[in-house]
Amino acid sequence: MHVIRKAGNASAHDSKPVPPEQAERIVRHLFDVLVRVAKRFSTKPLPPVAPFDVAILRAAPKQAAQSRQQLLALQRELDRLAAESDGFRLQLSEAEAAQLALERELAEQAREKAAAQETADDALREAREARERVKHLEAELRERYLEQQEAVRASEEASAVDLPPLARSEADTRRDIIDPMLADAGFSVAGGNLTVEYPIEDLYIDYVAWGTDGQPLAIIEAKKTERSINDGRVQAEDYAEALGRKFGRVPLVFYTNGHDVRFWDRDAELPGGYCYEARQVEEYPTAAAMEELIRRRGKRQPLETTELSDIAARPYQQQMLRAVSERFAAGHRRALLVMATGTGKTRVSISLVKMLMEAGWVRNVLFLADRKALARQAHSAFVEHLPGSNPVNLLANKEATGQVYVSTYNTMIDMVGPTERFGSFDFDLIVVDEAHRSIYQRYRRLFEYFDAAVVGLTATPRSNVDHNTYRFFGCEPGAPTGYYGLDKAIEDGYLVAPKLFRGDSLFMRQGVKYSELSSEEQLEWDMKDWGSDESGDPLEAPGEITSAEMNRVLYNLDTIRQVLAQVIERGIKVGGADRLGKTIIFARTQRHAELIAEVFRTLLPPAAGTRCEVITHGVKDAEGLIDRFKDPAV
Repeated sequence: MHVIRKAGNASAHDSKPVPPEQAERIVRHLFDVLVRVAKRFSTKPLPPVAPFDVAILRAAPKQAAQSRQQLLALQRELDRLAAESDGFRLQLSEAEAAQLALERELAEQAREKAAAQETADDALREAREARERVKHLEAELRERYLEQQEAVRASEEASAVDLPPLARSEADTRRDIIDPMLADAGFSVAGGNLTVEYPIEDLYIDYVAWGTDGQPLAIIEAKKTERSINDGRVQAEDYAEALGRKFGRVPLVFYTNGHDVRFWDRDAELPGGYCYEARQVEEYPTAAAMEELIRRRGKRQPLETTELSDIAARPYQQQMLRAVSERFAAGHRRALLVMATGTGKTRVSISLVKMLMEAGWVRNVLFLADRKALARQAHSAFVEHLPGSNPVNLLANKEATGQVYVSTYNTMIDMVGPTERFGSFDFDLIVVDEAHRSIYQRYRRLFEYFDAAVVGLTATPRSNVDHNTYRFFGCEPGAPTGYYGLDKAIEDGYLVAPKLFRGDSLFMRQGVKYSELSSEEQLEWDMKDWGSDESGDPLEAPGEITSAEMNRVLYNLDTIRQVLAQVIERGIKVGGADRLGKTIIFARTQRHAELIAEVFRTLLPPAAGTRCEVITHGVKDAEGLIDRFKDPAV
């Protein structure tokens, strides 16, 4: 798709016509891609597909010349189809996630039902039965997941059968894929900084990229697309060492079959003698990025002896920093920290960035958050604790430059790519705030686009962290790089245990049966407004309603008043116990939040010294409201 998209862009925006032979090759690539898409995503077995026949293309009527506006419209349609193709790849994983979420919800409902029966005479029996049902559901969940994984594997195998190669020769691979990708990075034979078939020691290196000082920056070993990517690994290493003997410096090593590009940073010279294994990259680095990678060789200081900052001075925070430093020192590039809410994940991340910068491991850092308010808070924290890094809030200024960039995922997605603000090699470290399952599933491609070390932060209990998240960070399930849980934080005195007051009822969790109500409750039930039919006549009271239907009661003003009355009566008081203290109320929707605020203001008007505001993404100046809520003087 990259080759097709690039050709489409060129034909739409360049005045030079596309040569017929190039057009044939692009159509051939498009044919191959569409065959793969059909085989991969079709719900039914496909009949054998005839090979591409160029004679049909040549026999087709010649297309009339098109205006520039028509070409631009066609290009927009091509870009849309490319985006849809990316979306297709996510459909299967999203469907799996939805199925797993449904199964877990059923298990959670079973647990809640068991808890609700504890006060009954048969609580023990019910609890045991519920646990057995949960075990059964979990077993079914595991079995279903394995079946889905097997289906995915079978589908992938089926989609790989009888597929024609995407390029017919190494020459095609070079001309259609490798050369344009190198040109995107600023390297070309015409530009004088790229040599093809460079001779050395009776060898011929496919590509050598040169720096302005005449030193080789990188070698690229090319194979045709139908060859295994690893076929060029040993050969590339031999070429790099030969250039090292001639020029006194070993260049960077890349090897590719066109679509898969591997970067082998074998001479990274990590302290302790470790090196990085070959890894897949999205594109080739620019000359400046290559120079920086080479400059960093031998400059990294041992992390185990690097002084830790007092930004994160608590013992457990320094343990987290040491855990990450030990993992990075061993040649790994990903780490996962699981820390309870309120234990200072942001401080740990800032201290980690400071340590890695001072030790020469990273230069530019990207901090990603899933909400604007969290990104803004993180930026403020970096400005306060690490001002020398010139922190940039990309939500506020997309053109600013610095060493630490803070962004939301959605904002960053629109800023990456060969022709966009940020390329694959522009960041050395990515800090992922709240690296939970949904973030991993939706934005994994963003993390993989950048050739950067990744540190994930999450408050999700380690037993609840998705196994795919552990796999992404190279950790065994249940064994993150560092862990500091809620119970330990309470035991150590850094957090205070919550005081739970259950103000809801079994009705909200299990629903209501008319036959189980008292006579007074039945009378009230009969008198409720249950809606009307198409003729406007009132509907009869139902014999029972489910918990899902019961949720609609939440939007009833009387229910809201009852719940808020409990909050006002039982909430934490300040000002000599005369005024309700700062309280956060979670609502289901924007409308629900607005109803709660309206009722609250009637129960406790501003004259009583209490203010109630709705803070959601749909409210103007939500971040300013958060700041005022956090103000200790309020």
